[in-house]
Amino acid sequence: MGLLWPWLAEVHVAGDRVCTGILVAPGWVLAATHCILRPGSTTVPYIEVYLGRTGASPLPQGHQVSRLVISIRLPRHLGLRPPLALLELSSRVEPSPSALSICLHPGGIPLGGSCWVLGWKDPQDRVPVAAAVSILTPQLCHCLYQGVLPPGTLCVLYAEGQEDRCEVASAPPLLCQSEGGSWVLVGMAVRGSQELFASIGAEEAWISQTVGEAHFLPPSGSPYWPPEGSNLCPLDMAGASGFPPASLFLLLLTPLIYS
Repeated sequence: MGLLWPWLAEVHVAGDRVCTGILVAPGWVLAATHCILRPGSTTVPYIEVYLGRTGASPLPQGHQVSRLVISIRLPRHLGLRPPLALLELSSRVEPSPSALSICLHPGGIPLGGSCWVLGWKDPQDRVPVAAAVSILTPQLCHCLYQGVLPPGTLCVLYAEGQEDRCEVASAPPLLCQSEGGSWVLVGMAVRGSQELFASIGAEEAWISQTVGEAHFLPPSGSPYWPPEGSNLCPLDMAGASGFPPASLFLLLLTPLIYS
């Protein structure tokens, strides 16, 4: 019997922390840069990747990382490092029910299906949890944060009453499942946030150039809005600081959320 999340990887870094990784090709795992590298660090730490673990079961055989490749796009808006890191494994992972590569979303907002943030609620037991979310339109995301986010950043809203949120430190991924049941990787968490994600599609050229076997779906969904540098915002949201009051937020959600 296969695992529910066969592309979910535990990325053990320097023996002192665990990051969430996603298998995107037989020899490559994608993770968030801020979890792999400490602030100010220029030295690549020792990294080992584990696939196919279920909860508190013993760790399977690990895969050493032979190369770390950081995305080339530099989001200077918030003084952040490039958001994504590709980890090349020292040996290829043979496809199996417990280790499969996931498809990648080309950008925009997936239309139809459902979306989830996947990770661990308790960093000790490593039992995966999935929190249901809706992805806000780029228009609303841009306006809520007053345009200070790097281009391509995705904002999500958790389902009402959702308690199984992932712990932030491991940088969980944002995944969507199509109406046909196929899974696709859409984003990786931004440092220190449960609501902001770096878009995988925004890094398509870099990922495809680095990992020839990575599979992006054909373009679909909603394009990003507004264009970079645009000052367009709904009148009610002009000058908003952070998330607006609950009453305004609820008023805006109905027409502006893709679920």
